[in-house]
Amino acid sequence: MMSIENQLAETVLACNRLTTAVNNKITDIDQQMAQCITKINNQLNQTLYLLPRIVITHNQQLEINENHPQKHPFNFQIHDDVEASVHMRIQANPKDRTADQIALLQEMGLDIGVDMHIHDHYRMPFNVIKLSWTKREPISYWLAFPNTADSAASAIPLNTFITIGAFVKVLAGRASGVWCEGARLGKWTFCRTQFSPAGFGRYTHIHPYRDSDSGEVLIALPAAITGHIDNPGQWYPNIELQKAHNVTSTTNATTTDA
Repeated sequence: MMSIENQLAETVLACNRLTTAVNNKITDIDQQMAQCITKINNQLNQTLYLLPRIVITHNQQLEINENHPQKHPFNFQIHDDVEASVHMRIQANPKDRTADQIALLQEMGLDIGVDMHIHDHYRMPFNVIKLSWTKREPISYWLAFPNTADSAASAIPLNTFITIGAFVKVLAGRASGVWCEGARLGKWTFCRTQFSPAGFGRYTHIHPYRDSDSGEVLIALPAAITGHIDNPGQWYPNIELQKAHNVTSTTNATTTDA
């Protein structure tokens, strides 16, 4: 027959075993809960990238309006202090691409880290534009912007998830903001700014700023597109609401921030 001391010892041991089992189970539950929360958050975050991609600005290809006095792209506003010229046209048919065009695509792909499919067909050709300036006004020093698809204006609504971006290479000087955000000197960059729904009446202008008194930048494929896009391979092409030539490009109007 067990002594009282032995019975108490067995009881304590059983309690300790039960406590250990409960603690292990709690740890296991906590780990599973953490995994479930992480999985749910990841799925919620992925919805930002699963939204339909619709271009809500004009003329991502930067097609030129030959009737414009300065041969500016259709529906693309450029500050009076900024000069624009076509740096190179990238053909849609790979058989029509010159060695210079292929070299530029290779440079873009290497700098940005994206497969440019240089030997495949593109849905449409696009232009690479050079913007340069030798002065900037003290008050208005925006660079350029595409018109929105629903009007000849720069402001876009901010009640959906939106990415404003472009492929940009700074040749001299500095530029920043929206589709020049993160631009690098001498390197192509998939520059972008992302927005989430911001509330009733909210909007933003989509023009970068010139951060130096003089400078030069190359730009390709500037646009505002619904959804959040981090992969440059998914930037072009996407569904467009309206073709570039459907609305006549206006003159270089001054604009202000919201």
